[in-house]
Amino acid sequence: MDWLRACGVLAAACLATAGCSGVEQVNWDIASRTATVQGYTEFLMNYPDSPHAPEARRRLGEVRDELQRLREAAAAVLPEAARIDADTVERYPEKPRYSVTVRIFEDVGSPEEIRPDRQQALRDAQAVRGGRRCVRVLRSIVDRGVLPDGGELQVDSYQAVRASAFPGGLGLGEFGTTICMILAPIDDLAGRDLSGMSDAALAERYHAKCTAAPRSIAESGYIDWDEPLNWRPVTIAETPEE
Repeated sequence: MDWLRACGVLAAACLATAGCSGVEQVNWDIASRTATVQGYTEFLMNYPDSPHAPEARRRLGEVRDELQRLREAAAAVLPEAARIDADTVERYPEKPRYSVTVRIFEDVGSPEEIRPDRQQALRDAQAVRGGRRCVRVLRSIVDRGVLPDGGELQVDSYQAVRASAFPGGLGLGEFGTTICMILAPIDDLAGRDLSGMSDAALAERYHAKCTAAPRSIAESGYIDWDEPLNWRPVTIAETPEE
């Protein structure tokens, strides 16, 4: 449910029960229920002197600390060059989704390897690497005991293929990106011992999947969600592979 709709629902409930002190209280109820960085930040921007402001600042700090712990857990199992972002996503009235996003640019040895007739093989290999990265990040978060107080944990891995050289010395070029994703209920992960589960078993349990990135990724680094994404399952071999 989006922010405006949530406002309407809570406002109606407040009016019906005569238990609301005004728009400020409605907005605080929404911010505290969504429990996201955006929600608390917007509340503090709109009501910096509110009686709820100290609590909003405290909770905002707690969420940011949770996100930092997620980034650190991801960094512990990823290449140093990986770019790692973490954020909260509103799922009102449910607890928020915590999202960890990994971006890695992978060099390719020669232009021969990125010929059109070989790009599918490259994407298939990317999908396996990306799926395994998602699983390893998930495992690291659970093993380190830094699962946040949310409803879902989502890990995304973006792999971009680059050619290291072109005939004629034209320099670097990007030839495509795959996106891999794994989404798990935090309640299902909490207290679970993953040591006895292989990467392949984790990928299957939490439905790891991948897709070829749309043009928006190559141009801006972010998905335009209006573009169609054709997801397919990722199968990870039991043998170790990066």
